[in-house]
Amino acid sequence: MKKILFISLLLLAGFVQTGFSHSYHYEVAVTTRFDVVKDQLQALKMTWLYDEEVSQVMLQDNKNLDVFKKKLIRDLGKLGYFTQIKINGKKVIFDKAKDVVLKKENKVLKLFFTLPLRTPELIHKGSHINVEHKDPTAIAILYYDNPSRISIEGAMKNRCKSSVKDKAKFEDGEFPQLVGISC
Repeated sequence: MKKILFISLLLLAGFVQTGFSHSYHYEVAVTTRFDVVKDQLQALKMTWLYDEEVSQVMLQDNKNLDVFKKKLIRDLGKLGYFTQIKINGKKVIFDKAKDVVLKKENKVLKLFFTLPLRTPELIHKGSHINVEHKDPTAIAILYYDNPSRISIEGAMKNRCKSSVKDKAKFEDGEFPQLVGISC
């Protein structure tokens, strides 16, 4: 049986009645900045803002944020950080997350991390990047508030445009949006 993400275990423990039926979902608002140097994508700089309810559950048994941060990012790493991108149809492979910071702001948790690409990828005029965030446990729903939450940094900034469209219908565990960047 596959290992379940640490946070999913916390949620199941905290919401026993609804957790097993998969009727409970939590939301994570995502911001992604594509770090491009000399027309090569180097990394994704991500910010995840957890909703208030799940933040409280996560903090119940995890008072030490530094210890919890290490567990959380390790478990997310086992599941590919819920992040997949393709550049012109080619899947990109990530290395381990780095520059990880976990903060509590007001009543919510904010996770900052960088996902370096194993091999930098060329971005040029006509390139298209598809972005998906999938939770194999089908509990987390990651989403972008608007197209400004996904962008390219560096020289490509003014040559690329992001788009975020909500899907009319999606299954548990599927990413609820069509997200891309066209250059």
